[in-house]
Amino acid sequence: MTQHSISTSDTFDLVVIGGGSGGLAAAKRAASHGARVALIERDALGGTCVNRGCVPKKLMWLAARHQIQSAHLHEMEATQFTPLDYGMLHKRVTDHVALLKTMYEKQLSDAGIHLFRGTAEVYGPDDIRVGDAKLSAGKLLLATGARPKRLPIEGVELACVSDDVFHWNTLPKSLVVIGGGYIGCEFATIFNAFGVEVTLLNNTDRLLAQFAHCAGAMAQTHLESQNVNTVLGIRPERIVQQDHGLAVHLSDGAVLEAEKVLLATGRQPNVDKLGPVCARFETAKSGALTVDSKFRTSVPNIHSIGDSADRIPLTPVATRDGETFAEQHFGSGADPIDLTKVASTAFVYPPVAQVGTVPADADLIQGRNLGGDVTFPRDRICAGHSLHYDEDGALSGVALVHESAPEIIAVFGGLIHTPGSQPLLTAATGIHPSFAEELLGR
Repeated sequence: MTQHSISTSDTFDLVVIGGGSGGLAAAKRAASHGARVALIERDALGGTCVNRGCVPKKLMWLAARHQIQSAHLHEMEATQFTPLDYGMLHKRVTDHVALLKTMYEKQLSDAGIHLFRGTAEVYGPDDIRVGDAKLSAGKLLLATGARPKRLPIEGVELACVSDDVFHWNTLPKSLVVIGGGYIGCEFATIFNAFGVEVTLLNNTDRLLAQFAHCAGAMAQTHLESQNVNTVLGIRPERIVQQDHGLAVHLSDGAVLEAEKVLLATGRQPNVDKLGPVCARFETAKSGALTVDSKFRTSVPNIHSIGDSADRIPLTPVATRDGETFAEQHFGSGADPIDLTKVASTAFVYPPVAQVGTVPADADLIQGRNLGGDVTFPRDRICAGHSLHYDEDGALSGVALVHESAPEIIAVFGGLIHTPGSQPLLTAATGIHPSFAEELLGR
């Protein structure tokens, strides 16, 4: 890998803007097929997932899960409760992320990929400028990710967004989380488990609207049982600085006070700050770029993957799309993954996972067996599942609530729309005691 910062003009088979999961996957795969590749990154390699998303958040969630389970065992008089050393956790998470960034830089170097540090300004695929360099690309791939949205309310600059959380080296005593999607619910779970007094505010009357209503309702029950204060169906109108923290004024006249406020109100694709080319793009309702089956945008020779493309904004999708793009344009060809088979998870506690289509009026069957885990107080935390088949006996949708749900759900994803999947699942047996036996042989 050659890092460029001096004046240069050069031509590449592929220029990738964005060094996140999708951009890295595309660059490395294209280079493996002999393409001359340049990658432009203005921030840290690894993108949102590694630096400000799934990797550090999952590490924090694992610590939160341990705290929840330790608290349950303490209530059962089975163990002593050990308070969290948040400063040490923050250091360990930061160190792990740093190692990943070093690893990605070495992978680019080993692949012979040219790395340009800076912000790209795009006039077209034959005129890409970064610093003093001007690049020309046979194909240009945008993998520019997304950023947190900020609400258009007074005082919003006083609030933090998800990017900021990973820089907190101390915990606030109290926190208002605005937004009831998976990001808001996950951070509410994590910080509540760390001993922060958390209020979760959402402008609709339900949480986790991305998931089946029955699964979201169970997740809400769990959050409330863990002493997260939920305020639903009410909008924040302004945020005000006070002597000892912040005050969030609500549409019903109430006021929520906390040391910090965290906005978890959606994400905006980074496709609006790429220079003159922006005016030529067609965008979808999501704000992301419309793409076809070969990831082509409305501008010739410019392609897009990841959160900047109108696909599903998940890291596994971005990674697979990056590899698929490279195979399509520099390898022997490949078809995009079937998005109906893509599973998703909200890392609340216990987690919620889903794949396929679950009917709006579906019920969640409460699990009788919680996997033999003695840390599950049966009067407070429960498991549930909802499996659905089409008229031909093919699996059409699954929703799960259980600590094992993130590990199990992807296997069900492989069976979505597969003929004969119902008899296959009913013929199988699960391990006893386990949550899986609730789902099989029935």
